[in-house]
Amino acid sequence: MSGGNNPQPPPPGLRVAGRTARGRACELLDCSGDALPRPELERLLAELIAANAFGFRARGAADAVPIGQPEYAHVQIGERLYRLIVERHSARLERF
Repeated sequence: MSGGNNPQPPPPGLRVAGRTARGRACELLDCSGDALPRPELERLLAELIAANAFGFRARGAADAVPIGQPEYAHVQIGERLYRLIVERHSARLERF
């Protein structure tokens, strides 16, 4: 049962897999429906890995976020803006 104002994202069109610096599997899913170019998705995944965006990270008290909550950002690919949702071992792109 889905509820609220948060519709389920569309099924991913492309999955790009990688490994974090600690060797854990991670992935980037293109849920935009725009058939984004694979090289752009690979570049974005590499940037997320380099920024240590996956897994648990230490935070200060002022930055407290419950463990397991996704983080959100926006990225521009070409002329379009996308919502980037990063969870523990996966990230996905959605239309903004």
